[in-house]
Amino acid sequence: MQEMRFEAFGEPVKYDESRVAAPQGPVSSWLTFAGTSLFWSLVAVIVVARAVYFVPDLPGKFWQLEALGRSALTVFGT
Repeated sequence: MQEMRFEAFGEPVKYDESRVAAPQGPVSSWLTFAGTSLFWSLVAVIVVARAVYFVPDLPGKFWQLEALGRSALTVFGT
């Protein structure tokens, strides 16, 4: 028995398996990787920019991170 597949609105769809599962070429893989990298880089830049914009005292809080690191080094004896 053949498996029935449905689209988002409930209509049965016949997929051409050879077209759906076609292997990607090296250029397509490279473009996919480049696009994904660009997208997540922009996400990181936007998140950091928003953090700096909405928390103007963010650079002043780095001393807390340094103090935490020194405490951890003291506790673990390194």
